[in-house]
Amino acid sequence: MNTLQRRGNRGFTLIELVVVIAILGILAGIAIPRFLDSRASAAGAKLLADLRTIDSASAIYQAKYSTQPTLDELVDDKLIAGNLTPPTGTMLVTGTSGSQLKYTASATNYAIDSNGRATYTSDKLTDGTVEKYLSGSEGLSSYNEIVKLAQAAIAAGNKGGGNINAAILAANEKYPDVEASLIKDVFGESASGDLKWRADANWGASNVVYFTSSSTNGWVASMVVVNGILYKAPTTNGVDIAGAVNKSDVAADLVNRGFEKVGPISGF
Repeated sequence: MNTLQRRGNRGFTLIELVVVIAILGILAGIAIPRFLDSRASAAGAKLLADLRTIDSASAIYQAKYSTQPTLDELVDDKLIAGNLTPPTGTMLVTGTSGSQLKYTASATNYAIDSNGRATYTSDKLTDGTVEKYLSGSEGLSSYNEIVKLAQAAIAAGNKGGGNINAAILAANEKYPDVEASLIKDVFGESASGDLKWRADANWGASNVVYFTSSSTNGWVASMVVVNGILYKAPTTNGVDIAGAVNKSDVAADLVNRGFEKVGPISGF
């Protein structure tokens, strides 16, 4: 047997096998995440498409009957298909700011809120509308948390000992943390701080004023939300807002105290 024949019959060396396995591992490491992201992107696209479809159908129904529909009524009126089911697993959504946000499916069905809007619950959003999923912030869960706590406190009555914040503490033992992402969005990338969400309202009132403050300065607020509009203080150190929530025009009083209008904020 000549030298050429002997070389043709020999197997791979251990080093060659290790190199091939390493290359396959690298290719798999690149391909698998891309495949998973493509599935998550498809799930996110389906979520947004379903929410928009239900929103459009709800608007048509309200125009026809002058009343807000249920999902079943939209199906019965043949405005949506009966098989609109939410995605499962991870959803990847590209927000209006261009950032990509990942959500994990939680609810097994869509819902329609009191405004006739299509909503869906994920791990980061409670009753999220299209705008919330596209907002570019992953911090909406705590916005909703403070809203739910305030609503529960008002519904339960003054059991906290004097104000809505006392009732929130009695029920929850702490105030929700303000998201670091929101602080940076409002005050700049270098901003930081240990801020909490709080709330104030006359008992039974529908309009609740939400504000952020440190754990030690109860009425020195750095951000205030009035009727879904966010206002910011000159710095994260905050401004005294004691008495502002009792004024007939809270927003105007905030501006007089040095606050600046930022704009609408999702979640409230």
